[in-house]
Amino acid sequence: MLNISWDEYNDLFYLAQEKGKFHLFIFDIKESRNGYDNKKIQKLRGSIIERIQNIESDLKIKILHLPEEKVRGERTGILGDLFSVIIIKDTIEAKDIYRIFREEKSILNIPYEFHYDDAFYETDDWILGNTMYYREYCISFLESRSKIKTNTI
Repeated sequence: MLNISWDEYNDLFYLAQEKGKFHLFIFDIKESRNGYDNKKIQKLRGSIIERIQNIESDLKIKILHLPEEKVRGERTGILGDLFSVIIIKDTIEAKDIYRIFREEKSILNIPYEFHYDDAFYETDDWILGNTMYYREYCISFLESRSKIKTNTI
């Protein structure tokens, strides 16, 4: 079996920026090799999710997308020192997600700086990943790009 790298699908990344139905945000701890508290990361992601759920309730619309895979079940969005938040495209603006992130990070007194980035993707189904832009390829792309940009929050 041929092992294919996520970056071999970058052509799909660019197409997905127009037709992708999910808006993915990644937050990756800067200099995580110096150590970090995983419980703080879980708490931060949980508080961001809760805030978005409150907005959903207030606006009576579905905003959050919590991926469920046939084989692996629900994906938590936490990958070590990186976590993701996914919303349905065109429900709320990226600036709102980043504002919520900053506010919750401050409230929880999270001491870490995070590389961050966002983009659209098309599918949560790995089987479709050769014709539609797959979530985990997008996570890898954004993780790499966020470190090149060097912006942190």
